[in-house]
Amino acid sequence: MSGGGAGPGIAALGLVTPAPGGIAAQAAALIEGRPLFERHPRWIGGDGQRQVMGFVPELRDIADYPTRLALLAHRAFDACRQDQLARSGRVMPAPMLLLLPPVLRDIGLQAAFRNAAMALDFSGVTQVQLAFGEAPAGLALLRQLPALPHYLAAADTLVTPFAMDMRLVQGLARDRAHPWNPVPAEAGACLLLAGAAPPLRALVPAAAVAEEAERLADPRRGLLGRGLGAAIDAVLAPAAAPLSMVLSDATGERWRAEEVGVVRSGRAALNADELPWHFPAQAMGDAGAAAGLVALALACTRPGASLVLISGREGARAAALIEAATVSAPA
Repeated sequence: MSGGGAGPGIAALGLVTPAPGGIAAQAAALIEGRPLFERHPRWIGGDGQRQVMGFVPELRDIADYPTRLALLAHRAFDACRQDQLARSGRVMPAPMLLLLPPVLRDIGLQAAFRNAAMALDFSGVTQVQLAFGEAPAGLALLRQLPALPHYLAAADTLVTPFAMDMRLVQGLARDRAHPWNPVPAEAGACLLLAGAAPPLRALVPAAAVAEEAERLADPRRGLLGRGLGAAIDAVLAPAAAPLSMVLSDATGERWRAEEVGVVRSGRAALNADELPWHFPAQAMGDAGAAAGLVALALACTRPGASLVLISGREGARAAALIEAATVSAPA
């Protein structure tokens, strides 16, 4: 397990999700949890039906997978740039660490993504380093930035024909035969990480990553919450202030529901009747590799201390504590 140590501050943020509006409007919609997904007018799923998905309306008809990823990353960064202008009147020049889905390790897809991104305006980014992984990696990367200030961003789309075919092969397609598979979605998030000096949107005092793989030999047993529980225990100090909110990436899948139930059952801090739990995937669907940083961004828009919980299919479990500023400029 990794974690511990004083964390960075979040000076600005940007979001692009299926929810409409600016940062505040998107956050309100995703935290509220009302479904935003719908059937795509043309794209057909494995059962011959128009696919239910959470797509960004402006990108609806862009079928090219690398191009769509580049546009999501650019829109998230541009929203972060606008947030900086609104809050301080200037854009901070800094390098960017960009998390992309594991399939972008493929040299051909990666080259296509780079070509598409080079045609977009990323002025303000001095250098780009790519990372690849599932959603928990977004929280793990908080501890791996070489210097501050730094942009930490993520983008993923599960709604292009390429992504739909890939999920069908993996057994993750959502159709009439598999109604509990997560709704595919897409999103991008970009955080400007700085030191602890104000003005900040939030601090991230603690983040941790642990492991617990699914029991493939005994799938009926499910998960025991050990990995996620260890990550939670690493970030929640006994004397910490009470939580104001928990954000979980759990979807309708059985293993995620079991995991959340186990980690809640033995922790009084997570079981208080007045503590609200929110599941953004209920509103937009599964945002893949972007889900972790999207949840961090959402936590920045609510006062108090929030806990973000993220789990990956390959075994990684991550938790982060976010302490939002008392006063924040409107987004």
